[in-house]
Amino acid sequence: MKKLAMHLAQRSMVANQIEYSPFNQRDELVDYCLQNNIKIFAYNIFLKGSKHLDEIQLNDKYRIIIAWLILKKIKPIFGCSSKEHLLNNLEEIQIDIDSYQYLENINKKIIMYPKHD
Repeated sequence: MKKLAMHLAQRSMVANQIEYSPFNQRDELVDYCLQNNIKIFAYNIFLKGSKHLDEIQLNDKYRIIIAWLILKKIKPIFGCSSKEHLLNNLEEIQIDIDSYQYLENINKKIIMYPKHD
């Protein structure tokens, strides 16, 4: 076991799985990973706050979040309840610049976890 641990310690990190959503953007960590060729896999991508997406003029909020993540070079991890749900999430979608900018900035507008003094 010690030999395996030593071997792994000498390897470079190739991927990082992080909690990431429009409402929980972790810019410093994402920038670091992208600059160091570390792939990012995001979970909890639909984290609380989807009610704030009503301004987006698309019927399928899940697909637009997936498209937004892919444009940011982040690989989304998401579950689905049926084959149809999976196929719907994987359909090609075009995201307009206004929707993209809205998702980029929504984290600054919404306080998900209030700071305590």
